[in-house]
Amino acid sequence: MARVTIIPDDNTVLVDGEAREISMAGIDPTIHAVQWFDTAGEIEYNDGKRHKKIFSISPFQVFIDRWTAAGPPPPGPDTRTDRQKIIDRLRGDPVLKAQVIDSFEARGITDKQQMLAALEAKFADTI
Repeated sequence: MARVTIIPDDNTVLVDGEAREISMAGIDPTIHAVQWFDTAGEIEYNDGKRHKKIFSISPFQVFIDRWTAAGPPPPGPDTRTDRQKIIDRLRGDPVLKAQVIDSFEARGITDKQQMLAALEAKFADTI
């Protein structure tokens, strides 16, 4: 873990720049912020105490775990059909789409369903 910032007053944890709002239940109320840089960090206090150097993030792991839990769920399996994958790829790349259409038209294929069927037959195993 490269960089962690915990800001209790804002109910915010940042991990490598990505901020998420989480519960700060259980954190010492005198902590203004915790900064962690790879292998060391510091605790910043809000009551006048000097900053404290730390060499383990373990006491704050619960807040990192909450940050992880607050994130979006991992993507599910791709349930698109091969035909839909081809359509999506062509929609996302106008140059490729134009080249494919030109190629089919040069062979006398102008019907979109025939084009898709030909693409599906040729590229289904590579998608």
